Amino acid sequence: MKNLIYLLTFQTALMTAPHVMAEKAFWTLASNNSMVSFISTKNKDIREEHSFKEINGFIQQSGTAVVVISLDSVETNIEIRNERMREHVFGSDAPAMATISTTLDQSQLQSGQTKIKVNLEMNGHNKEYLSEVTVDHQNDRLIVTSFNPIEVNAKDFAYDDGINTMTSLAQLQSISYIVPVEFKLEFMKKH
Repeated sequence: MKNLIYLLTFQTALMTAPHVMAEKAFWTLASNNSMVSFISTKNKDIREEHSFKEINGFIQQSGTAVVVISLDSVETNIEIRNERMREHVFGSDAPAMATISTTLDQSQLQSGQTKIKVNLEMNGHNKEYLSEVTVDHQNDRLIVTSFNPIEVNAKDFAYDDGINTMTSLAQLQSISYIVPVEFKLEFMKKH
C-alpha cells in the first residue's frame, strides 16, 4: 500500500508540470542501483550517514530531468530515529517528497565532469543549487555522481523546528541544520 501511495504521489508531482508529461522519458532511473544519502552532524562533530530507500526519476530527450525522493523512506539504521524523522522533521498529512529538477544540454550527458543547476523542492519551498557532478555515459547506461556534496540548509525548507524537536528528544546538545547531500544516480536508456 505504501508503494502505491508513493507511486501515485510521484505521478501527481509530474502532472503538476504539464510540459514534463508531454514528452516520454528517454532515460529512466534504475532505483536499485541509485542512492541519495545525507550526513547529519550532532554535538558539533559526530557525523552519521543516512539514505533514502525510495527514489524514482527520468531524463527526457529534451534534457528535462526529474528525480523524486520519498522522504518517508529515510533510513538511518535506527528504527526509532527513522520514525522520529518521519513524524517530526518530514511529517505531514500527505507523503513527504523531495523533487529535484534540472534541464541538461547534450554536452552535460557526455562522460566527464560538469556543473549543473538543480532546483530542490521540499516542504513547499524551492532552492536552486549548483552541483558539480561526474557523468559516466556507457551506451545504454548513464551514471551521474556528485563530485562534492551539496550543502542543504534545513532552515531553507522550514525543517529547523523538526530538527530542534529531534535534538530535544535525543537529549543532544545540537544537530546541525547544514546537511551535506551526495548522490549516485544510474539511468537506463529506454528503447
